[in-house]
Amino acid sequence: MLTDPTNFERETSAALLRAAMEHASDQAQPPGDLVAGAVVQGRRRRARAQIAMGAGVTAAVALGIFAVTAPGSSGAPAQATGVGSAPDSGRDLGPGSDPTAEYRTPVHVVPSPGESSMADLPAAERKRQQRFQQTAATTLDHLLPGTGTIRPVDLRVDQYQLTDGSAAFPLTFSVRPEGKGEDHHAAACVSDPAKHLTCRQVVLPGGIHATARTSAMNSLDTTGISVEFGYGDSLVEISVLPDDLHAASAPVTVEQLTTITGDADFMRLVAYADKHPMEEERTTVVGG
Repeated sequence: MLTDPTNFERETSAALLRAAMEHASDQAQPPGDLVAGAVVQGRRRRARAQIAMGAGVTAAVALGIFAVTAPGSSGAPAQATGVGSAPDSGRDLGPGSDPTAEYRTPVHVVPSPGESSMADLPAAERKRQQRFQQTAATTLDHLLPGTGTIRPVDLRVDQYQLTDGSAAFPLTFSVRPEGKGEDHHAAACVSDPAKHLTCRQVVLPGGIHATARTSAMNSLDTTGISVEFGYGDSLVEISVLPDDLHAASAPVTVEQLTTITGDADFMRLVAYADKHPMEEERTTVVGG
């Protein structure tokens, strides 16, 4: 049952509504650039992924995907534990959400020593991010039917896990601030067939220019995908890594990712996160 909303909930709901209305009115104007956690397969895989992509750190950043795991993990998908209280499952979860939608129990990832997590956030901000994750997970599930179940990861707001049978695929949905007035450009789009790297520029609804990549990750036999673009003052990224524990490629095509970025519910999430940031501002490294 719903309870009377708190001031915070009323303010958040109003903010979400404003973001949706602003997004609708912005469609007649040229938007900014684009970019779009996942879980669980071991930080060392990040290095292997960079090597597999054949472009070192630059390629890994270009694809914008990574994996994290709890200390002492054997490499298996992190076990899910409940986050928050049961009553949250019936509340409005954000733009485009259905208050009756199924609550997605988050995947729990224990932060490394010295690493912060959503649990360290102030209570109101943690609740806001959890609500956003619930909305994003159900929205992405609706837009990617037949690919598995998408659940939030409680380490960071941009991390999710797509589970299909016994396989678990890290999924990133990131809207990261880049500073007002900056040009938001994705990394250079270069294809390398020998390394199973395919990159192409696409134009999304509204005239948004995006970069779509498919790349070998962890081995030449498994692939990951990403779509990146600029929006407002943010870089947006949505990407799916392979599950190397089961030697399984991402169960989603880059064409599917490109299609969902043109969906109104997806873009309402982007518009809200751009207007009300939840991630740290992206820093640009100059020089080697």
